[in-house]
Amino acid sequence: MVKIKEFVLNSYSGIHKNVWILATAMFINRCGSIVMLFLSVYLSQELQFSIQQTGIVMAMLGIGSLTGSLLGGFLVDKIGYYKVLVSTIITSGAVLFMVSFTSNFYVVCLLIFLFTATGDAFRPANITAMSSFTDESNYTRSIGLNRLAMNLGFSVAPIIGGLLAVVNFKAIFWVDGLTCIAAGIFIIVFIGKARRVERKNGLSKKTNVRNDEPVLSPWKDYFYLLFLLVCLLYATSFFQFFTSLPLYYKNVYGLSPKTIGLLMAMNGLGVALIEMSVIYLLENKLRNFTYIKIGCAVLIVAFIMMNIWKGMWVLVVSIILITLSEILAMPFMASFCMRRANPQSMGRYMGLYSMAWAVALIIAPIIGTQLIDRYSFEVMWYSLAGVTFLAMSLMFYIKDRDRLNVASN
Repeated sequence: MVKIKEFVLNSYSGIHKNVWILATAMFINRCGSIVMLFLSVYLSQELQFSIQQTGIVMAMLGIGSLTGSLLGGFLVDKIGYYKVLVSTIITSGAVLFMVSFTSNFYVVCLLIFLFTATGDAFRPANITAMSSFTDESNYTRSIGLNRLAMNLGFSVAPIIGGLLAVVNFKAIFWVDGLTCIAAGIFIIVFIGKARRVERKNGLSKKTNVRNDEPVLSPWKDYFYLLFLLVCLLYATSFFQFFTSLPLYYKNVYGLSPKTIGLLMAMNGLGVALIEMSVIYLLENKLRNFTYIKIGCAVLIVAFIMMNIWKGMWVLVVSIILITLSEILAMPFMASFCMRRANPQSMGRYMGLYSMAWAVALIIAPIIGTQLIDRYSFEVMWYSLAGVTFLAMSLMFYIKDRDRLNVASN
């Protein structure tokens, strides 16, 4: 028992205090991520928008996310991660306040676009900030800590949102806005203080940063763009966890919402409990690509087994496999991207990485629901297994031909 405790503690050791601060800010922000969960209900129930109007507003989430990912990455390289972190998250909170005071369809569309554009501009800035306080020994664990904070925050958000919706639906915008602003203030107080200390002492964020290094363009990095295609394919398959999988539980197994919620909760709980320890055990033992390929293979098995066998045990095992796939693939994908860029182009690299996931979030529900509607769940699971297999195959291609950063793969 003592050795297990020591192992778990070691999983979190050696991570820079500023990474902990950024993770805490992320947790504060994600605790209020209520609008995303209840927006469609609010639009149709409170504002009496039609289904078509509601769909258009929801589409603004994806369009804003794409815009924010690109804009955030560009701004990080131009004005620095700190200004982008603070300005985007506080602006995002202010926009949410404005949403609660309007019922005009066009104004709501504009504000929801601005909300996700500023909110997702925060993401490349956040990862770039973490890269300033990490090194080769803890890149992936730092990302894992940030993911842990996000998952814990997301687990709290539905509970808060459900309670607020009963009292006053508009309160979801106020609380979400306040958490955004609170996270921004938290960053100003603690990260701002750390930056002032660094400037006072004449310290550089990283001793190996060279100002004469050429600025790399991710748009000209062929292998990086190919890697982003891998991320897009994997994410398109994985995001069925949020869209098609609950439908599968309901339509094929006839499970109650409570049982579906318990099954889905296994994922968040698993990530929160073991991801950091798994990363600590695996980090720098093998190349990042190896873990990503294993993560793809595990996801393929999860999809196929749901077609071959039936029973509650299949659902439980498949959730465990999906969770393991997430733990193996996602942190090491982000870690590879951080290693690939140089400091002068980190923002743009991470902006494109965020954009790949934003695109997947848009197309995943469309692909999943169309396959179900036109064919069947069985065809969908096999098709997604094929998409994931293509992602895994591309990983072999990239590994064999990318000679620029072999050491970081």
